[in-house]
Amino acid sequence: MIGGDTECHAQLQADLDHVVDWSIENCMVLHENKFKVVHYTINDKRPPLLKLLPSTKELRYYITPQAHIIFPMKVVRDLGVMLTDDCKFGYHTDQMTIDARKMAAWLLRAFKDRSETTIMTLYKSLVRCKLEYCSPL
Repeated sequence: MIGGDTECHAQLQADLDHVVDWSIENCMVLHENKFKVVHYTINDKRPPLLKLLPSTKELRYYITPQAHIIFPMKVVRDLGVMLTDDCKFGYHTDQMTIDARKMAAWLLRAFKDRSETTIMTLYKSLVRCKLEYCSPL
């Protein structure tokens, strides 16, 4: 962090106010009820018992000029990717796997034709795309 926690909080609040002011000047409507904030922590070296206690990270919130309060979230969806506050993709891969399994189960229920061509075409067009979306490979 630059400076201290309070300084960073004030800078983020000022940046948020600046973006909202810019949108008003340019006649652009922002849906403030859709704003989300995530506090990323990579190296949380607190002892396990201290991690159970609420810290300032969880208690911080931001206020828009129209007095809408934005509370921190543990998981945020951005462009279809689930981002978590611990910078890991486990939640995203779990969700994509669940969605792919649901789609595969629906395909097997909905289509009676089990020929290799039909199944592979359906799999490649409806299931594999869910598994490959935002995949690092």
